[in-house]
Amino acid sequence: MTIIDTESKLADLVLANPALAAPMEKFGFDYCCGGQAKLIDAIEKADLNVGEVVETLAAIGYEDDGVDWATIEIDELADRIESTHHAYLHEELPRLCKLAEKVENAHGRNHPELVELTMMMKELYVDFESHMMKEEKMLFPFIRQIAHATTLPPVPFGTVRNPVSVMCAEHDATGEFLEKLRKLTNNYELPDDACTSYQTLFANLQSLESDTHVHVHKENNILFPKTIEKENELSASS
Repeated sequence: MTIIDTESKLADLVLANPALAAPMEKFGFDYCCGGQAKLIDAIEKADLNVGEVVETLAAIGYEDDGVDWATIEIDELADRIESTHHAYLHEELPRLCKLAEKVENAHGRNHPELVELTMMMKELYVDFESHMMKEEKMLFPFIRQIAHATTLPPVPFGTVRNPVSVMCAEHDATGEFLEKLRKLTNNYELPDDACTSYQTLFANLQSLESDTHVHVHKENNILFPKTIEKENELSASS
C-alpha cells in the first residue's frame, strides 16, 4: 500500500508514481495541465468519495520504467519526449484521420456526429504538428544547448519563459479540444452497429488522450520548470 496525502498536488503524486496516471484518468482528474491542484480539491470537484479514491490510489503498485523522470537531465528528457510521444503522434495522427474518414463514410448517415469528429481530428492533426515543430526546431534545441552549459548562451526568444508560456497555453487548448472529443462521442460509447473500424477508432482515440496527458505532464510539470530553473542558474552566474 502507498500512503496517499490528499493535500498533495496531482502532478506530484504522478511524479512519485507514474502508475497513478491510469486511475486518475478514470476518475477524471487533470494531472497534466491542472496538475497543481490538490488531490482533495479534485475529489471534491468530481463529487467522489474521498475514502474510496484514496483506497484505490493507495492500492496501486509502483511503476518503474527504468527512468526517474523527476531527476533526469533536461536534454535527455527532451530527447525521450521527442522519441516517444512526438514520434507516436507523428505516426498516429494521420492514421487516425484516415480511420475517422473511413468510419464516417460507413456510418455517417446514422451517426452524423462522425462528420464533426473527422473535422476535429484533422484540426487536431494540424495543431499538433505545428506545436511539435516549435518544440523540435526551437525550444528543445535550446534546452539541449543549456543542459550542461556553464554560461548562458544567447537566448533567441529573450527568456525561455516566453516559448514555455506559449507551449503551456497550447497544451491547455489541446486539453479542452480532447474534452470536446470525449463529449462528442459520449465518453467514447460505441453504438450497437459499430463495426471493427468504429471500435478501433474509439479505442485509439482514448489511447491518444491518455498518451497526451502523460506527454503534457512530463513537459508542464517536469521539463519546463527544470529548464527555467537551469536558465536562472546560468543567468545568476553570468
